[in-house]
Amino acid sequence: ELFESGSTAKLEDLCVRPEFRHRKAASALLRTLALTALDDGCKNLTLTADENDTPRELYQALGFHKAGDFWAITWTLS
Repeated sequence: ELFESGSTAKLEDLCVRPEFRHRKAASALLRTLALTALDDGCKNLTLTADENDTPRELYQALGFHKAGDFWAITWTLS
């Protein structure tokens, strides 16, 4: 999912079906989403992931770096 607001874009919830893993599908999707955001005028691109997320090497290879830690509260509607 790609969310854009002003000059900022946020990537979330990238999922690749098992049969397409290890075939560069995630790299292609991330590049496409990043280029879409840039084409739309976004200057800041963030990706939120767990620090121990499996594809962290992929994120780093595409130029993402750890910018900080954040804390979140999860709410549910009963």
